[in-house]
Amino acid sequence: MKRALVWRVALVAALPRVAIVLLVTSAAFGQEASPGVSSAGSGIQPLDLAHVEELAIQRNLGLIAARYQIDVARADRLTASLRPNPVFSSTNENFKFSRPLDGINGDFVDYTQRLDVILERGGKRGLRVQAAEQGVRLAEARFLDELRRLRLRVRQTFYNALLASTNLDLAAGDLENFQRIESITKVRVDAGDAAQVDLLKIELEREQLVGAMAAARLAHEQALVDLRGLIGERLDPTAPTQVPTIVLTGALAAPSVALELAALKQQALTRPDVAAAKTSVEAARSQLLLAQAGRRQDLDIFVEYKRTNGFDTFGGGFSIPLPLFNRNQGAIARAQATLAADTSALGQAELDALVEVEKAFRGYAVNLAEARRYRENLADKATRVRRITAISYQEGQASLLELLDATRTYNQIRLAQNHAEFAYRMSLVELEAATGQPVVPGP
Repeated sequence: MKRALVWRVALVAALPRVAIVLLVTSAAFGQEASPGVSSAGSGIQPLDLAHVEELAIQRNLGLIAARYQIDVARADRLTASLRPNPVFSSTNENFKFSRPLDGINGDFVDYTQRLDVILERGGKRGLRVQAAEQGVRLAEARFLDELRRLRLRVRQTFYNALLASTNLDLAAGDLENFQRIESITKVRVDAGDAAQVDLLKIELEREQLVGAMAAARLAHEQALVDLRGLIGERLDPTAPTQVPTIVLTGALAAPSVALELAALKQQALTRPDVAAAKTSVEAARSQLLLAQAGRRQDLDIFVEYKRTNGFDTFGGGFSIPLPLFNRNQGAIARAQATLAADTSALGQAELDALVEVEKAFRGYAVNLAEARRYRENLADKATRVRRITAISYQEGQASLLELLDATRTYNQIRLAQNHAEFAYRMSLVELEAATGQPVVPGP
């Protein structure tokens, strides 16, 4: 009877330790198995990166404005292709309102109808059309550059939200684990198997996790608000706070890819903002040719029908300004300065593109090595240390302080791994923005 009682007491004392080991092990495996985004929020359709980018392209107001600029440029091209309208004038003079006193009938009423046609010289119309066509190409290149920048902002914000959501899931899992350990420790304290100070230590750790979870939730909600602005979702100005209505799905970790800096630099020189700078130079050259053509004065040719005192006459002629003072010097000087400025801007755009690629590539190399270090070494070590410490605690060879320290180290490693994966993903996103070309298959 006494032996049975002793066995039962020993079993009750051992149960919390076994439970802690099971909790720690199951939590570790559970967190490893689901590193992605939680699909919480019933009734809300999860959005992946491709869907978010599609919504941004359709509804982002800045991109819509850039798209309308293409229509403006096309309208300017239509205007540039039009010829000057002919001018019709009618002059009717010498109508009598009274008879002369001497009785002489002086009926000399004049009717004059005239048609003027402007003949443009120097190929101005063709040069206008050429410059306007380059304006359309410039608007299209600027639209593509705005699209490139929008995709960069969307991807940065998307993965920021994804990181915050992953950290939030990690903090929630850790908090749940500590709450269970706290409940079990209370049982052990009541049974006299653990000291009251152990319970206080667990409570302190739990409060720190509560703060970390609140910070992760705040970062997640702020990132979702930014994302809603990018995809053109209107916010209610009358509501004090709005619960985010977006649930994201996707992988924070990116696959390892091998990239060459030389190839990336060649791609960067063809990205939309560099193409826009090249088109600006071409447009400036066309404007200079148009300004130089303005030195040649346009010819005004006219024909005229005139009826005077019953006689019909026809005539014609022309007029042309004499370029004695104004030979379009100001417009030519302005076009030359614009060409020089746009040429310098093109050189700077190419240099900026190469610098951005160089910086992004260096970040890619460092962040890839760091992500691999966590994937291949640190994460597995932290998991094994946590599991071994839990087993040692079960066998009475490790204290609660050691278990908490191992758990804290594991959580820090997992959090650092999330940030390392995020940094590597951002390096690839920045490389895609710097080159204007995808460097990773898929979103």
